[in-house]
Amino acid sequence: MNPNKNHLEAASWLFASIGFAFCILSFFDPAFDRLNAILIPDAAPADPTSRLYALVMGAVLAGFGTTLAILARTATVEPGNVDKAILAGFSTWFFLDTGGSLLHGSWQNAVFNSVALAIFLPGLMQRLRRQ
Repeated sequence: MNPNKNHLEAASWLFASIGFAFCILSFFDPAFDRLNAILIPDAAPADPTSRLYALVMGAVLAGFGTTLAILARTATVEPGNVDKAILAGFSTWFFLDTGGSLLHGSWQNAVFNSVALAIFLPGLMQRLRRQ
C-alpha cells in the first residue's frame, strides 16, 4: 500500500471530520460560542445566522472531504470510482446541510439544496447505472 495514498486519505477524513464538527457544534451554544470566538475574534456574539452559516460550511467541508477520501482510497482513478466518490460527497453534503438547515429553521436553504439535488442526481445516477 502506498504511504502517500494513506496520508492523503487520512488528511481527507480529517478535513471531513472538521466539517462534521462544525455541523454538530452549530447546535450547541457554549461550544459554538468558543469556536466563533476562536475563528472570528472580533465577531459579534453567535446568532442564528452565524450558526446556519457554520452548518452550511461544515456540510460542504464534510462532503468535499468525503469525496477526496474515497478518491484517495481507490487504487486507480476510474470513471466508476470517481462517480461513486462524487455521489458519496454530494450525499454527505446534502443530508448534513439540508437536515441541519431544517433544524436551524432555514427551510429556504433546504429548498435550494433539494433543487440542486434534483438537477445533479439524475445525471450521476445514469452514469452509475451504465457501469
